[in-house]
Amino acid sequence: MRDAGGLPASTAGGAITVCLGRSRLSAHALRDRAVRRARPSRGIPWRRPHGRSRGCAPGVSPGASGFQTPVLGHTMSFLTGLWLPILLSAVFVFVASSVIHMVLRYHRTDMTKLPDEDAVIDALRSAGVPAGAYLFPCASDPKDMCSPEMKAKIERGPSGLLTVFPPGGWNLGKSLGQWFGYCLVVSMLVAYLCHHVLAPGAAFLTVFRVAGTAAFLGHAVGALHEPIWRGQRWGVCAKFLVDGLVFALVVAGTFGWLWPAAGA
Repeated sequence: MRDAGGLPASTAGGAITVCLGRSRLSAHALRDRAVRRARPSRGIPWRRPHGRSRGCAPGVSPGASGFQTPVLGHTMSFLTGLWLPILLSAVFVFVASSVIHMVLRYHRTDMTKLPDEDAVIDALRSAGVPAGAYLFPCASDPKDMCSPEMKAKIERGPSGLLTVFPPGGWNLGKSLGQWFGYCLVVSMLVAYLCHHVLAPGAAFLTVFRVAGTAAFLGHAVGALHEPIWRGQRWGVCAKFLVDGLVFALVVAGTFGWLWPAAGA
């Protein structure tokens, strides 16, 4: 008996095997062989299992499902290969955020002034409130949150969250430095993800989609935490989501522009 490829086959025991020289190929091996012979999609090279490649470029490893997963680890390292898009995307996001807050200034209405501000500040100062974050009214024990006294305080109001800065206010230079560091971390995480799912020479739009999605998660989705748990207005949150979308597009464009060519 011969198979479709003209190879001698055996059906002993109901299991089909194909003789190839001195070896026998099981149905599982035949399936892997067929997958390896299939034409790759999107121009991504393929690698045979156990590191035995035939006609494919390095930097591609087989996935658990039998399909191949592009990996850059063989041709370029994570940070040394992508340091330029990491750095430049962080710089571009920093510049874009400065334009948003200093030129467009649509965040100027995010917070409003307290009524009788001086009296409130004097009351906080006289109470000796140190720098920190506060919830008011606040029960010393979670069980007391349901007590009649606490319910009466909440119903009478006001209630809310309060952040008090140390004397002198916040350090703008320190905050800007921390913001740039945050931009670097997000860009590094984007690079880490792209490093594992994209091959050198990937199309601009492919890199743009992957990098943009990851950057949006880092720059925008966290803003949803504020209206859900901290009482921020949803309109304010929408502005930060727009900011995050702009930052994600900037990061995506930078990575697509500077993505390594094939063979890099």
